[in-house]
Amino acid sequence: MMNICASAPAGAFCVSEVRMPTRPALHRPSHHDPQAVRRAQLQALDRQRGSASARGYDTAWRRLRLTVLAEEPLCRFCRERGLVTAATEIDHITPIAARPELRLARANLRALCRPCHAALTASGLQRRGASP
Repeated sequence: MMNICASAPAGAFCVSEVRMPTRPALHRPSHHDPQAVRRAQLQALDRQRGSASARGYDTAWRRLRLTVLAEEPLCRFCRERGLVTAATEIDHITPIAARPELRLARANLRALCRPCHAALTASGLQRRGASP
């Protein structure tokens, strides 16, 4: 507990009782911004990938996506585990790169929640049409 100075107004603390930081602030050059570096990396990757339309996600895809979400509002993988989770993503069971002709085939699509789709994408199982 801090002491109150006799010469200070009632309830005020002495200046000598104020504690200074124990460690000086880190100096970072003005050009050092990790978030800016990461943003630049992601922008470069986006330029290499091309636009969504160029990758096959055009107006026809967006319409089909909404149709699939209306028909299948729950995540397929969560539903198989007995969970009720809203689907927000549409997954190609057989990837477009492997079978471009199945890009808009309803039988090749399944509705998933974001965590299930991310797990499937990260695991690499999507190339084989498996579930996580």
